[in-house]
Amino acid sequence: MPSARRFGKTKSEKKTFDIYVSDLETGDETLAITVFAPTQREAIQIAKKRLQSSPVLRQITYAAFTAVEIEPKERSDQPK
Repeated sequence: MPSARRFGKTKSEKKTFDIYVSDLETGDETLAITVFAPTQREAIQIAKKRLQSSPVLRQITYAAFTAVEIEPKERSDQPK
């Protein structure tokens, strides 16, 4: 019987996260990017890497990142 493990690590399911960037000086919050990651922490790390040269971050001196998990829609809600 095959194992769910590959190279000693368990394969975790990726979730969808919306990443918001907040300007700590003004309090403004902006939806920056949507990423797929297994955890909230990894989602923020991925977003920071992708947004390093983004014009959104160039205007912000002190930024805070927030990850919000997006729940998948129920299959029963979709038309048949």
